[in-house]
Amino acid sequence: MPSGLGPTFATQPFYLATAFTSADTTVAKQILGQATGPFIVEAINVASDDTAAQVLDIFVRTSATNSLLCSVSIPAGSGKNGVVTVDALANLPTDVRAALNFTVSQTLQAALEATMTAAKTITVQVLAGSY
Repeated sequence: MPSGLGPTFATQPFYLATAFTSADTTVAKQILGQATGPFIVEAINVASDDTAAQVLDIFVRTSATNSLLCSVSIPAGSGKNGVVTVDALANLPTDVRAALNFTVSQTLQAALEATMTAAKTITVQVLAGSY
């Protein structure tokens, strides 16, 4: 096998952005569809124009079960007006970040811990890749 291929290097990158609004309340929502094969998550970035700070829980979904991967504190207005987006994986240990490999039967979901302000949006951007 050529170097750079395999479970630590994505060979077929894909990207998905999912918007959350107040209508989503605190119900978990899919942020990454099912890949066509095993995949690795490279990054999850979160941007918000909400005037209130929020907390987003990110889950690994296997069958009908959600397992908490991490909780992300999102400052008010992050990602807008020149403020940098929040790296959802920043607080995970380096060895965990490097091992975010998933099977075809798994996906990612996210849910807010509290309902957002009306007419505001939080966008979750996932960069992943099949290998």
